[in-house]
Amino acid sequence: MLTRKQRAMKTGVMIFALCILLQACATYQAQQRLNTWQNQVFTLASALEPMRLKLKERCANAPDTLRKVLARPAILDSARRIVDYLNQIEPVKLYMKQHNAAMEDALVVLGDIVEPVALPRETDAFDGCTIRAGRPLDQPVTFGGPSPANAADNWVFQWAPSAKEGTQIANDVLDKYLPQDQRMSEIYWLSNSMKALGDALDEQADKGEITLLQRIRANNAGVKFLFGQALQQFTQLRQNLAQAQVQDQAAVQAIADGLAAVATAAMVVAISAAEIRQANANAALARTLQLQAMQPPRITCTVYRPGYGWPDQIICR
Repeated sequence: MLTRKQRAMKTGVMIFALCILLQACATYQAQQRLNTWQNQVFTLASALEPMRLKLKERCANAPDTLRKVLARPAILDSARRIVDYLNQIEPVKLYMKQHNAAMEDALVVLGDIVEPVALPRETDAFDGCTIRAGRPLDQPVTFGGPSPANAADNWVFQWAPSAKEGTQIANDVLDKYLPQDQRMSEIYWLSNSMKALGDALDEQADKGEITLLQRIRANNAGVKFLFGQALQQFTQLRQNLAQAQVQDQAAVQAIADGLAAVATAAMVVAISAAEIRQANANAALARTLQLQAMQPPRITCTVYRPGYGWPDQIICR
């Protein structure tokens, strides 16, 4: 059976061990949050390629439709806007090719243009598809392209759904890879901010209320801002992890110091107890000697028989 002192020591050790586990959770939680952020960013990035294929597939029949439209004696009214726009962007495409220039630079030199107004699919000769500027849909997604400040430098003219439909397709793919209710708060904010930016620009573009150059510059500014926010989030999460590690180290050191104090106190108690026992033993010995000194001397008597004819004698000492 454990003594009271042993039970106290065991309880103290258990409490300190529990404190170590609880304090260590700070680093664990910070590391888990950083890992979750990175994993969710990579998950969303991995959705870009399926998104590209989905958008490309949506308007795969548009070029054939255009050839059929141009082969007719009269161009349908719903197709006229596309034909006119193709003629308008031809000098821009030529300038980009000859000077290896970005679309923004070509528009600055040649003049700004307005993209075709989006029509409902049921009344559009191209089934809701149009010639739009954007990231190349016929090239696999890579992550070594333009910097966030010039995200539109690789934009090209291509067949694509309306801006609004394209954004909806993109959001559907992202939600499939990482549903919104599973996104951590930082990722949720980034994705929703990007969606809000896209929705605002798409609505204006579909209505012809914004020029192509304005859309390019607004897109660049928005992507640069959101990229900066993402970088800040990553930096803050790493700082949180470093702070948690420092706090845990301090907590573990404090616990170690506490354990050392407990061990020292136990040694002091043990030494004190031994000293008390020795002092008690010394006091008991001194008392015994004192009592012996106070007792009268012991007298021993012996009967002595000298022999025949002589009387017995008693000798006491």
